[in-house]
Amino acid sequence: NNHFGDEEMSIFFKAACNNESVRSLNLANNTLGVNGITSLASFLKRNQRLETLNLSGCATMRNEGFELLVKALHESPIRELNVTDCGISNISALKDVSLPNLTHLQLSSNNIGLDGCKTLSKWLRTTNTDELRTLHLQNGQINDGGAKILSLALSGNTALTDLYLTDNTIESRGRAAFLNLVCNMTNIENVFKSNHTLQYIHLDELT
Repeated sequence: NNHFGDEEMSIFFKAACNNESVRSLNLANNTLGVNGITSLASFLKRNQRLETLNLSGCATMRNEGFELLVKALHESPIRELNVTDCGISNISALKDVSLPNLTHLQLSSNNIGLDGCKTLSKWLRTTNTDELRTLHLQNGQINDGGAKILSLALSGNTALTDLYLTDNTIESRGRAAFLNLVCNMTNIENVFKSNHTLQYIHLDELT
C-alpha cells in the first residue's frame, strides 16, 4: 500500500511491461483513475501468467476503469480478482468478456443494485464462469428483487460453492428465493433439480 496515483502507475508499468513472469499483483488502496488503469491494462495484455489481482480500495477506478480492466483480462489466466470498494456502479462490461479461469471474484462495497444483478445473471449462465467457485457481493445495494434474479441465474449452475451477500437489504422474499434454489420442495422432481453445488449462502441474520 504505497498510495500510488496514475503517474506512478504509468512509470511502474512501463518498467514492468516486459516482465511476463508476474503471477500475483497487489495494488490495493491506491488512487487509480482511467490513466492508471490504462497503464495496467497494457501490462495485463502482455502478461499471460497473472493469476491474482487485488485492486480493493481503489475507489477512483469507477465504471470506466472497471470496463478497461475486464476487457484487458479477456481470455486471460486470471483466477482471483478483487475490486472491492472501487467506486463501481455499472458492471455491464462483464457480459462481453470471457474469464474462463476465474475462481474467485470480489465485487463487494460497490453499487451492484438491480442492474448489476441482471448483468451477473446473464454472465453466470454462460460457460465463461464454469470455474467460478466464490462470489463476494457484500454491501452491494442488493434487495429482494436482486436476490431473486441471482437465485434464478444459479438454478443450473454447477460451479459456484460460496455466495456472500451480507450487508445488503435482502429480507424474507429474497431468502425464500435462495431456499427454493437449494431445495425446491414443490415435488420430487424439483428436489432433484435443485442446486446441490452451492454450499454456503452468506446472509445477515434477520432482526
